[in-house]
Order: sequence, then C-alpha cells, then structure tokens
Amino acid sequence: MMSAMRSEFRSLRFAFLLVCLSASAATVNACTCAAPPDPLVSMARSEAVFTGTPVACSPSREDEFAWHRARQLAFTFLVETAWKGALGDTVVVRTESQASTCSFLFELGDPYLVYCYGDPESLHTGLCTRTRPLGEAGGDTTAFRSIGVTGEPERVDARILDLFIADLASLDSTLRKEALGTLWTIGSRVPSRCVPPLVRHYELHRGAERALAVGALGSLRPHAPELDSLFEAAMVDSEASVRGAALLALARLDLPPDQFLEIIDRGLADPAAENRSIALGRMKYLVDHRATPDDVRREITHRAIVALRDPNVRVRMSAAWALPESEVVSPEERRALLGLARDPAPEARQIGIGKLRTLARDEEIQLILLTAARDTSETVRSSAAATLSDTRSVTDESIEALLMLARDRSAQVSDSAIRGLMQMSETMPDLCQHLPSFYDRAMESTRFRMLSHFHDHCFDPPSALALSRSALRDENARLRERGVGFVSIVEGHDSEVMKLLEFGLSDDEPRVRVAALRVAGRRGDRAGPLVSQIEKLATSDAQPSVRSAASEALRKIGGNR
Repeated sequence: MMSAMRSEFRSLRFAFLLVCLSASAATVNACTCAAPPDPLVSMARSEAVFTGTPVACSPSREDEFAWHRARQLAFTFLVETAWKGALGDTVVVRTESQASTCSFLFELGDPYLVYCYGDPESLHTGLCTRTRPLGEAGGDTTAFRSIGVTGEPERVDARILDLFIADLASLDSTLRKEALGTLWTIGSRVPSRCVPPLVRHYELHRGAERALAVGALGSLRPHAPELDSLFEAAMVDSEASVRGAALLALARLDLPPDQFLEIIDRGLADPAAENRSIALGRMKYLVDHRATPDDVRREITHRAIVALRDPNVRVRMSAAWALPESEVVSPEERRALLGLARDPAPEARQIGIGKLRTLARDEEIQLILLTAARDTSETVRSSAAATLSDTRSVTDESIEALLMLARDRSAQVSDSAIRGLMQMSETMPDLCQHLPSFYDRAMESTRFRMLSHFHDHCFDPPSALALSRSALRDENARLRERGVGFVSIVEGHDSEVMKLLEFGLSDDEPRVRVAALRVAGRRGDRAGPLVSQIEKLATSDAQPSVRSAASEALRKIGGNR
C-alpha cells in the first residue's frame, strides 16, 4: 500500500532543494524562491493547510496609504476544508505587505489552497510556500486524499512521517534525500522512533545523504545525549557538508558560553568556506536571540573582526552580519569596518557601507560614502543612499550626493535615494521642494509614501501643487485619486487649484472624479469656475456615485442643478 502511494504522487514531486548549509547573509532587494517541495513534504513542514476563501483584509486595500505603510496584511478566510490543523470556520492568515518580501496578495472572493507556517495563534504564508489558487492545486489535494488524513497536526504528521521513514530504504536517492531533508526541517516534531533509521542511514551512506542524516538528527528535540559521539565523528568527516551539518547540530545545543565558543572556533578553522560561514551565522543567532553577557559579546566581536579578513568574500559578508551592534566601537572594529567598505567585492562593499551607519561620521567616512555614491555597483550606490540619509550626520555634500543618486539610471538606487530624501526632509523641510521632481522616478510604493509624507511633513504650497500635478498623470487610478485629494491641503493658489480639479473632474476613473468633486465642495464658492462642469456630471455621468458627489458639491458651492 505504501509503495503504491509513493508511485501515485511521485510524478508530483519537484526537485528537492537540499537544506542550505551556508549561514551567510546578503541584502535581498526582490523575492527569490526555490521551487517548493511536493505537497506532502510541504504539508509536513506546515503548521496548517486548508482550502478556503479570503473575505476580508486588514488594512483594506481601498486604503492605499495604510496598505503601503503596513508591514503585514491580515486576511480573514472562510475555511472549507482543514487538511491539517484544528481550524474553525474562519481563520486569519498574515503575509508581508511588499512583493520584495515574498508576500502573497490574495484576491478577495477567490478560493485558495493555503499552506501556513508560524504557530496556531499566528499563522503566516508567503510566495515561497505552495499556497496557490484552488484551480491550480488539484495535484496537492489528490496527494492529501491518497493518505486519507485531515485534522490535528500530530495525526497528519504521523501518517506523513511513516511515508518518509519508509523512503529512507528506497533505491531512489532522490526519495531518500527528500525524506531526510523533510525530517531535518520538521525535527522538533519527529518522534524518537526515527532515531535508529537515521543513525543507520548515517552509517551506510556518504556525502549529501550522510550530511542530511546528521542534520535531521541534530534537529531533534529534546536532544539525545547518546548522539554526541556521532556528531563529534561527523565534525572530522572528510566531507565538508557533513562537517557543516555537525557544526549546526552542536552549535544549536543550549551550551555554556565557553563550550559554544569552542565549537564556533572549530568551525572558523574549517578549510571549507561554507562551514566558516555557518559558524559566523550561529554567532549572530546567539547574539540576536539569546541574552549574551558582555564578555561573550566581546569574544564574538573579536572573532567576527578576524573573519572580516578572510580570503573568501562570502565569509567576509557573514562576518559583517555577525558583528554585534554596539554604541561604542573599538579602534580595531572601526578599522575592520572601513576596510569592508573598501572591499574589492561589491557585495561586501555594500554591507560595509551599510555598517558605517553605526560609526560617528567623520571626514574619512564621509569620503568613503561620497565615493560609494559613484560606485559602479548598483547595490553599493543603493546602500550609500540609505547610509547618507542618516539625519544624525547631514552635510551639504551628503545632500548633493543624495540628489544625484535620486537621478541615478538604476531604479533601485534612485528609489533608495528618494526615500532617503523623504527621511531627511522630516527635519529639513527645505528638501520638500525637491521631492515632486522625483515623483516619476519613484517606485509605486514610494509614490504612495511620498504623498502621505508630504501631507504630514511638507507645507510648501508650490511644491504640493507640483506633486499633485505629477500624481494626476499617474497610471494608477488610486494615486490619481490621492493626488487630486491632496489638493485640499493647499490654501490659496485658487487658479492653479482649479486647473488641477478640472483635470480630475475629467478623469476616466469614477473614483478620481468623486475625489475632485469632494475637494471642489470643500472649497465652497471659490470653486465657482467649475460649476458648469460639475452640473454636467450631476446630470449626465454614468456612475451614480459621481452624480451624487456632484450634487453634493453643487449644494456646497451654491450652484444650480
């Protein structure tokens, strides 16, 4: 029976991406995902899986300002089938708000198959899961039905685990690796009965499969002390991937600081660059997620500084991320960060430039930043824009550099500089006059932020009118709607305001015409020149909402219907 099940959905399997052993980090400017594993692997890794229809979102997509300001969106679903998880009739699932952070933006009213991670009280999903419209999920639901489970996670996981334990004995190496990778990923849920087959797998295999077996054993909770000798043997294995998996296993244990640092030192001395990166990654995890005494932080800082001189660029990048943030920077740390900001590899320079924000700005650092603003690498220039916008150390040269970067040929660099100028204009209002000229160069989310930012921080009427003119030419109707509504904050300048409102009243989108009518009504008799145009809308517009808004505007202006 088990063999027949595997044959039935083997055709559904995607190529399994081996668990990444490198802990190095890099700035990501767009969402990139490996192909998700097959339905049962994904189900095993998920906290909940269900079929349902989103019926509400918070904040509402109609409120574009709140939508783009929010870090996360919360979708409320009507649940049709709970494949895994104790779910009620409705459930709230959160996703990031920006596409660059791999958000999954659901369309209200459309059915989906949703894979959730997190915990039962706070479920999340994203683009890198198998979440998809229900019409594209037939293979997934077929796989679920083939093992006949719905309900509590423990029951679902037990049935799926039986499949993967059986796959450890398969003649197909792809199935074996997929099973090992899944057991590694869900280690905290794997029962102790999985230990003997995993140990046998470690003893019988070499290379990637041995590394995956070590990783799966290392992820088991609670830790089994009888496995310590296996991990120690794996630490001196001839295969770098096996040593890396053992390093991860040992560094995840709740060890006293001196034992933890001893394991880290063994990783930092490993000839394989990827294992040195793993050691640095575990150092960063310790600092970020555990209470770390000052003496341990100093030890970690010293090791990260030494690793910044590593010949491998990925290791240097990992070292930069592992370096603890500190209000007081030692001369040795400062020299290391300045060296990273001048690194020959652009990906390392990018991180180094970003790290300069932690240092007090002086002439040397200012020169490095101004040089980075003209770097041949887009990512370095973008990092320079973000660092130059630090309002603690503003100079005329840094403002000029940001204005130059806002005109950069790269959309990413230009947008970063524009956001930097907005940040600086909160304390330097004179910069507001420059923002409208960069509106067309900004990305859509930044254009929404610019309108909101201007409303809150910029009070220069000519600049506000210029921004409104730009917004009224936008392809996005919601931005045109905001642009014409934005006119309402401008006092005086009636002639220019009337031209903009006239433009809005002629817009193809009803929502823009309604926004223009509301602003006209608020201006009272000063909107007299628009009465004729508004009367036509009140009697002839195809949209009832526009006719109603026009009648209300006429009442406030004093015109006749």
